Amino acid sequence: MVSYGFHSEAADEYLAATRYYLDHASPLVATAFVAEIEGAIQTLLTSPTTWPIVDEPQIRRYLLKQFPYSVYIAGNQRKKEFPYTPLCISANDRRTGVIAPDQ
Repeated sequence: MVSYGFHSEAADEYLAATRYYLDHASPLVATAFVAEIEGAIQTLLTSPTTWPIVDEPQIRRYLLKQFPYSVYIAGNQRKKEFPYTPLCISANDRRTGVIAPDQ
């Protein structure tokens, strides 16, 4: 499993979305949302080139299957050990915040 961390704006959006599902749906739905986000991030970090480039520089997007959110990563050719960095979690195709790998 690849480690990662969240930029504050991305973490805020992730937390707000989780709270929304917890408050307006159920704990089960909120748990499913978190599981899908975490699974999407791991999938993107494990096999980033599987997902289409939607913007430059090499920004790739993973659309969640059960929720109206996307997860983005960006390529960084200067980093040999890990050439892709997760960017953000976004609702309705609106990018906010940055997710940075753990250091």
